[in-house]
Amino acid sequence: MLLLTVAVNDVNASKIVFASEFATLWLSKEPLNAKESGPGIMQKSEVYK
Repeated sequence: MLLLTVAVNDVNASKIVFASEFATLWLSKEPLNAKESGPGIMQKSEVYK
């Protein structure tokens, strides 16, 4: 089991808790100079290229 601490607001914390209870969480590491952008919707065919 992996224990992870994140610093997020209450809205995002509730999304994380819901996902950990009823779905799957995917973690990724971003570089410090990564650009902030909104999440996009991806299809399976795009993910598995």
